[in-house]
Amino acid sequence: MTSTPSSAAGPLQMAVIGCGAMGRRLVGAVAQHPDCRLLWCVDRDLEAARRTAADSDGAQADDDIDSVLHRTQVQAVLIATRPDSHARLVAAAAHAGKHVFVEAPLATKLPDALRAHAAVRESGVVAGVNFKLRAAAGVELVGSAVPGPQAITVHATVDSLAKRWEGEAEHGGVLGTFGSHALDMAVHLAGSRPLRVYGAGGRFVRRAGLPDTLTATIKFASGGVAQVVVGELGAPESGGAYRGGVSDGVRRAELWNDLTQARVFEGERVVAATPKRVVGQNGSAEMLDAFVAAVRGGGRPLADSAAGVRAVQLADGLYEAMRLGRAVDLERVA
Repeated sequence: MTSTPSSAAGPLQMAVIGCGAMGRRLVGAVAQHPDCRLLWCVDRDLEAARRTAADSDGAQADDDIDSVLHRTQVQAVLIATRPDSHARLVAAAAHAGKHVFVEAPLATKLPDALRAHAAVRESGVVAGVNFKLRAAAGVELVGSAVPGPQAITVHATVDSLAKRWEGEAEHGGVLGTFGSHALDMAVHLAGSRPLRVYGAGGRFVRRAGLPDTLTATIKFASGGVAQVVVGELGAPESGGAYRGGVSDGVRRAELWNDLTQARVFEGERVVAATPKRVVGQNGSAEMLDAFVAAVRGGGRPLADSAAGVRAVQLADGLYEAMRLGRAVDLERVA
């Protein structure tokens, strides 16, 4: 087992790998965190790394990922590269003894996700996956007001990804990128292990590549069920890309505006609601805060590598169910 880095004194020393838009957002969250210090900005495009480092307080730029992973000063690594590299970098960071926080999805293929998760477990590091919707105010309200719902819906609808890298097959297409968050949210709201998945979908918008519209039905160990719809159907004019609802037979709740807002009902009576307007909540800062607390020994990340595996497992299971025309059983993720 690789020994984990000491982080008992001083700010947690970090490196960010990937200096595109997502990496810069994480760098911003690190800058606002009182217990974090960014040492290195790393990107194969050295100029991108330099630009990001220039906006940071004292960070250095590098294009050699392996070199930075093995620097003894670095205690934690933030991974914000494109999805096809996530699993490999998570495993490399874990084997180097670095705590690791990665943008979702953990991987684009289940075997890769399982290898990354195994590396995390074997090394003993803390790993967090940035399923930032978990930190949304509406999700937190619904989780406390309607725990263990029996019926769940999660919808993720976006504009066509024809000219965006998120739509490319190597990065998982709409299901691997936006859909990863939706699948994780169904599991999170259910608070239970997914047992099997059935689904359907097709190419209705782009007519090429991976399916652009998919529907999954998920059965949970609790007896609950979820329906997840992911599609390039056009972003709503208002209310965000993600919306959903839950019910336990007594209470029901609706969530919208990227799940930052929610109302909880008993019959027709509203019994709980988020503030009328939640401005600028991204969720990454809250996810990072929980990750840092876990490194410090104060709990667990809001989403760990096992959660990352489950989302990839559900996506793979959905594709398999579409191929076979029947429900697919899911193995337990340790």
